[in-house]
Amino acid sequence: MSNEWIRSEIESNLKAKVASDPQLHNVYLLIHSEKLDIHWPIAAGNTDGGTANPNQPSRLVWARLLRLSSYRS
Repeated sequence: MSNEWIRSEIESNLKAKVASDPQLHNVYLLIHSEKLDIHWPIAAGNTDGGTANPNQPSRLVWARLLRLSSYRS
């Protein structure tokens, strides 16, 4: 399996999860490995009416993750 195939599968699964869960509006995921030489910022869904941007600054991503965790509590 190539790295691009794996990344494509992850993106596809994230998009499917966002589309299937009405309470989930967007997902941000950063996969990083120095050993494997990968740095994959991935996003799915919509943010404020626009497509989620995988290169969004991390401080905003953490704020959204914290907000998501508060919904699940």
